[in-house]
Amino acid sequence: MILLVSESIQAQDSTSTAPSFHAIGVTIGVNQLKEENLLPRAHSGFITTLSYQYLRMGDTYQDLRLGLGYSRVIATPEDITKSVNALISFSYSYAFKIAKPSHLVWFLGPQAKVSYSASLFPNWDDSHLYWADVFSLGVMNALSYTFESGSRLLSTISLPILSLYSRPETLRLYKFDEDSFGGVVTNLHRDLTAAFVNRTLAVHFDIEYQFPVLWAKTEGVFYSMDYTHITANNALAFTQLVHQLGLRILL
Repeated sequence: MILLVSESIQAQDSTSTAPSFHAIGVTIGVNQLKEENLLPRAHSGFITTLSYQYLRMGDTYQDLRLGLGYSRVIATPEDITKSVNALISFSYSYAFKIAKPSHLVWFLGPQAKVSYSASLFPNWDDSHLYWADVFSLGVMNALSYTFESGSRLLSTISLPILSLYSRPETLRLYKFDEDSFGGVVTNLHRDLTAAFVNRTLAVHFDIEYQFPVLWAKTEGVFYSMDYTHITANNALAFTQLVHQLGLRILL
């Protein structure tokens, strides 16, 4: 999930040295996914995510993010939640300052992102792993508004333009997947296929309010949304929607 941290508690002049920060975040939310290779029915459940971010924001915006999420999901008519979904994301953005009217700063630039979504559905299929992985190049837009009090409102939205995706084929060749570490890694990168946004739509949006709490310390509360829809050549569609609320602390 994409995260932002404030460049300072006090508003700084754009000509000053651009500060850099490390931050950690914790979120909880709702995860909904539909794996049509398995069945045309949505699974849903709560998700917990841990994240790390390095941000440098001055005349340019440099943002590195890592997220690890875990969710237990269930679908009707299941009465016990056995299915699991794991999310791993890594992104790097390098954006340029487009405009700075008053307290508002607008950044726009490219983003590279890697996203893994892997699931097990033992009630429906206890032999195979299901995945939807995307390696993408796209565009990222960031807005930062600083209040007179020193608090800040931050928002980003990103969209891939060109992607490589990997999906399991609709009809599996073998009854059981290779369950060793090497076998799982190989499966997650099998049959990588190039696609544009019409086949790999993956939108991220977040908005955050950051406020000072102690001397030179800042915390932030934020909302994020991730929507992914993949239509593959060798598989049926995959759709996932994740809403999360979180807290972030600067290290």
